[in-house]
Amino acid sequence: MAGLIGGSGSTGSSVLASVLNRHSEVFCGPETYLFSKMQLYENWQDFKSEIFDGKIKSLAWHRYSKILLKSEAYNWEVDKLTSLIEYSNFIEEFAEEFFRTAASEHGKKYWAEKTPSNVYGFKQLPDHFPNCFLIHTLRNPYDTIASLNKRGFSVYYATCLYLVNVCVGLAMRQYKQYIPVVYEELVSNPEVEMQILCDKLGIKYEASMLQAVEKGFDEDIESWELSEHDTIQDKGVG
Repeated sequence: MAGLIGGSGSTGSSVLASVLNRHSEVFCGPETYLFSKMQLYENWQDFKSEIFDGKIKSLAWHRYSKILLKSEAYNWEVDKLTSLIEYSNFIEEFAEEFFRTAASEHGKKYWAEKTPSNVYGFKQLPDHFPNCFLIHTLRNPYDTIASLNKRGFSVYYATCLYLVNVCVGLAMRQYKQYIPVVYEELVSNPEVEMQILCDKLGIKYEASMLQAVEKGFDEDIESWELSEHDTIQDKGVG
């Protein structure tokens, strides 16, 4: 099982990733931005040499130009990572080895990856990863825009970011392994919603997923009133 989580920022993707990573069989590490780079799907051989150069921009409203693979959480030595990139013939060959090995290092069987701009790769992902799940986080637009605004984005920019990300994700809603996760439902009834999600992913629900942890792979954003590492609360609604 591989799960790719995407959607507009401030729609609960960080909380969801943190909860999934608490599952005994699922590893969900820090954001990599790997799956939002269209060039790697279309022409892996020509662009793979630029993975560490910070020149491959996401095809998105927020055009981030880095790919972050050297985090300690993934536990790859630079020389081995470089070799993996060199001998991999396709993005799927590289990603499967990279994430599966990292998951194994953490004693996990499955892997998931959360980067909001993954949503821009939703159209390409099923062709390259036929068994992957596209997990799309959604949230009330007013709350999302307000949250993004508190993070420093203008209302105009936040509105465009939300609308584009949501529309791109919803375009894949007919795909059989597309799974929408609505923030309001998740935080209001986390046990039920996580049981539903686990069932769709084909893994057993574990109550420990909803227990607070001391820390995770990603740092909380300063403007957040709630921590992604805490128990799920609905204070962000409204």
